[in-house]
Amino acid sequence: MILIADAGATSIDWRLIQQNGQVAQAKSKGYNAFQQSEEDLKASVKDAMEKLEYPKVNSVHFYGAGISSEENRTKTEKGLKSEVSATEYFIEHDLLAAARALLLGKPGIACILGTGTNSCYYDGNDIINIIPSLGFALGDEGSGASLGRNVVKSYLRQDMPDDLSKLFAKRYNLEEKEVLKNIYQGSTPSQYLASFAKFCFHHKKHPYIYQLIYDEFKNFFENILMKYDQSKTSPVAFNGSIAFYYSDILRQVGNDSGVAISTIMESPIAGLTLYHQNKLS
Repeated sequence: MILIADAGATSIDWRLIQQNGQVAQAKSKGYNAFQQSEEDLKASVKDAMEKLEYPKVNSVHFYGAGISSEENRTKTEKGLKSEVSATEYFIEHDLLAAARALLLGKPGIACILGTGTNSCYYDGNDIINIIPSLGFALGDEGSGASLGRNVVKSYLRQDMPDDLSKLFAKRYNLEEKEVLKNIYQGSTPSQYLASFAKFCFHHKKHPYIYQLIYDEFKNFFENILMKYDQSKTSPVAFNGSIAFYYSDILRQVGNDSGVAISTIMESPIAGLTLYHQNKLS
């Protein structure tokens, strides 16, 4: 049996591929290796194993945010081994999860558009090139944080049309000092900014908001995606909440840029399950 985990800050999605081909699933509390401890992971894994009736498995494939350093990888592996009995443990970054889920072992470009952004060129087995997103302070074009930042900025600088500005003010009752405090003194500034992206979703048919979203995706294409030599010759696929909920605008930007977008999904877990089922067969 194979146990798969897709870990994000909010939750971990688990899938157990059983010998008869059936798939069991569970959800537990989230884990980010940069922000949370080994004990946090142990508690989450224990909860999931109880829901899955504590299986003994052949291999564990754990994909998660923050697993980019050897220290975080080791911490994560120790937390897993303390709660799950298996022959093999594979601890991988969430970008590889996106590549495997979206491209299913075929070469192409995999992109994540969520709170932040990430992307890579995947040759069907390994990630061989990454154009860095540089985080919300320097980049992260196309992300919820960047989209939210632009919405807040347009409101505070009075660039937002009056009808939208009144709606924004009614919903958030926002003041400049509050924004600056959360960005420069808060513990999760990117998540704070990304929370304002919801306003865009509710008003994306408004010409001003539509253009703001369009320009944000265009910036992602121009500054990140199209720097891959394969951007117009290989499949390009996306996962993440921003890509999923604004897929109509994202596809329009792709069409206008001469880039064919193959797949857009909100979460990689279904694709990961299929990828590992194909490997088994």
